[in-house]
Amino acid sequence: MKQQIFNTWIERFMLVRSSNAILNLLDEIGLVEDPLRRIIQKGCVRILDARMIIEDTFKSPAEQKKPDRMTKQKHFDFVQLQAIEQLLKRIRKHGIGPYLQELTGLFGSIILRLSGNEDQQKKVEKWVASDLIGCFLMTDTGGPNLLNWNSELIAGGKNPRLIIDKIHAISANKMGFAIIVVRRGTSFIPLTFLIGPDECNKLDKQPVGERWFDGSILLGNVKGEIPARKEDQLTRGGLTGVNTFLTLCRPRLVRAIIGHVFWLLDEKRITLLDYQKDALENLLCISNALSRNSHNTKSSVDQVLALKFACNEILIDIVANAGARDWHDQRDLMGLSKMEGSSYRCYFEIHNKRGKS
Repeated sequence: MKQQIFNTWIERFMLVRSSNAILNLLDEIGLVEDPLRRIIQKGCVRILDARMIIEDTFKSPAEQKKPDRMTKQKHFDFVQLQAIEQLLKRIRKHGIGPYLQELTGLFGSIILRLSGNEDQQKKVEKWVASDLIGCFLMTDTGGPNLLNWNSELIAGGKNPRLIIDKIHAISANKMGFAIIVVRRGTSFIPLTFLIGPDECNKLDKQPVGERWFDGSILLGNVKGEIPARKEDQLTRGGLTGVNTFLTLCRPRLVRAIIGHVFWLLDEKRITLLDYQKDALENLLCISNALSRNSHNTKSSVDQVLALKFACNEILIDIVANAGARDWHDQRDLMGLSKMEGSSYRCYFEIHNKRGKS
């Protein structure tokens, strides 16, 4: 009996304390209700690694240092956001599969607006008008740590070059042009390049895995070596541009995922427990509030990380509780839980900045 009481106390202690950083960020946007709160708390305990458990004091919300959130950066008024809003309505009616390529293309267009110069933007407009498909190459064979990436800029000598070794890119087998992120030596700041059709044709592109979303999407790996040209590097915006992109696009991606889940429910391809449905509705309200936000603050990037973490944990909970009967639907939901930030990656980023004493 004493052991049972002790285990319950430890569980409650870890549930509450390990989730403080995530919940505090989301509570700033909208009230996190009990069903969503419990899913997040369980997810945080599940994701803890040895270093976090050993080194972290898991202070209470009142004890944690709260970073300055007063600095604001106004968003640009992107026409792409209007197109995304229309796309989200179609995803709710027909699922994400038929529209995922278009959605990621619109996200890529926002990256280019934030980081590319006028000449680069005109090139992409020309390629898109020629029906070429653009890809975003981020996930690397070296893993999530930038310093371990195998894709890098080799800048020495007269002929700088890009070594490319990327995996799991959407529609990479049909890639006509690409935005690629690489490392440079031991720098903690990645570099981004726009790769045109001629250079894309020199790269080896291989499909990987089975198709996703009723056959709509195929992922692929991209590997090779091409010249690195200064005029192809995306240099505008800097870190502010990256943060703006994340705070604009992640809430809309989460809304697309939630729309897909409710479409699966309408099609009777999944069943949801009452608390899961309540958690999804709660998260959708928070996502809508973030989408309406016209400014970045110092908390914005962490808030959208917390949002994606919460979304991931709902998807995992649905699959773990046998809510999706078909293996393909299970796989799709688990794949979406890894897209644009796995639970561990989201928690790790937030924990490093906010969770520690």
